[in-house]
Amino acid sequence: MKTLTLLFFIFFSLPLIAQEESKPEPSHRIGIQANPFFNNIFFDELGGGSFVRTLLVFSARYGQHLPVNNKVIVGGEFTWYQTFSRDNRGYLNLNAGPWARYMLYSFGGMHFFGETSAYATYYDNTVSMFGEMETIDGFDWGYYVAPGINFKSTESRWSLDLLWKFSTEPLIDNRRNVFSFKINYHF
Repeated sequence: MKTLTLLFFIFFSLPLIAQEESKPEPSHRIGIQANPFFNNIFFDELGGGSFVRTLLVFSARYGQHLPVNNKVIVGGEFTWYQTFSRDNRGYLNLNAGPWARYMLYSFGGMHFFGETSAYATYYDNTVSMFGEMETIDGFDWGYYVAPGINFKSTESRWSLDLLWKFSTEPLIDNRRNVFSFKINYHF
């Protein structure tokens, strides 16, 4: 009888022991972006090998899934873009503010989302107006909305965001709508 009880216990306990412990999905993310802004000036200068008027874009963000709704991500973002010009003309813009994302639909490793952000901007731009160099600097507020798609496999801690931002204030190259991307690390 003891042997039968032991075999019964082992038989029904093995499936419980064999099951892998599922790891919770990472709820934090850090995203980065560093690239030239791909406009006509960039491609003109690419042919000549000189990038004195090209806008360089750097961005960093942090986000976290809300515990009450895993489809909502909130966080903060800092963006800097600047030209590195030899003739004292150029742009320097710094943006900072909170952002929020709602995951709309997921299909395999693709996740469609809507994102919005309110941000503060500091700008210091030196431009040529009527032959004179003029510095325009100041502080402004704005917000953007952006549809996008995120590519992330369930096994990977890395993902890629592709989104199109529509803003109330010019974002880059005096445009109010721009394509953007982020590479994210989830932890």
